[in-house]
Amino acid sequence: MNLLPVDLESHSDGVALVLGSQHLVVPSRYAASHEPPKVDGPGVVFGVRPEDVEVLDASSAESITTRVERREALGAEILVHLSMVDAEGDNAVVVNDSGAVVSRPTRLVAKTGPRSGVAVGDHLQVRLNPDHFHFFNSDSDSDSDSGLSLRRSS
Repeated sequence: MNLLPVDLESHSDGVALVLGSQHLVVPSRYAASHEPPKVDGPGVVFGVRPEDVEVLDASSAESITTRVERREALGAEILVHLSMVDAEGDNAVVVNDSGAVVSRPTRLVAKTGPRSGVAVGDHLQVRLNPDHFHFFNSDSDSDSDSGLSLRRSS
């Protein structure tokens, strides 16, 4: 599973995940079956499985822009390692004054079919299937709840 520590922002439709310089809105239909994360609540880790990361042909309101970093051909499927990019299509690597990398781009793994033509360096639009979003509590102040999945609504 892809596990990404995320920041949350208020959005007109509810909550948006901050993924680098990009934002992904958690659809309101998610709240029908789950307790959505709270903007002012404890930190969260966002989870989505590789099979729920869909490569799109074109950009959409529900997509994010990524760059292919690695491609693993496994026979019946290909695992594509992706990084988030900024508006210019560059990876968001942060280097300090001494030249040491202090932050790397957010990474995702997508599962594609065996005939996928993606190559290292390609920029892809991907959609994360909101029906299969997972959120985990990452509040380090509360050891007993840290790592617990946020609940489904009753």
